[in-house]
Amino acid sequence: MKIKGKSTTMGIEELLLDRAKHEGKVEGKLEGKVEGKLEEQREIARELKKEGLAIEFIAKTTKLSVEEVEQL
Repeated sequence: MKIKGKSTTMGIEELLLDRAKHEGKVEGKLEGKVEGKLEEQREIARELKKEGLAIEFIAKTTKLSVEEVEQL
């Protein structure tokens, strides 16, 4: 780590804060991916529901709960 042109070692607090910040970014990206996948499953379920397919079949196919499919 360089500060104003000088080299210094990172203290334990800075290291932990840096890791926490990085893990938060990774966690946020994972949450975004999961939410995107879930929205895609819901959209597929909406389309299948419009086609008149059975709620139980839609739930099994999309891995959504029967209750969630019914609410779409």
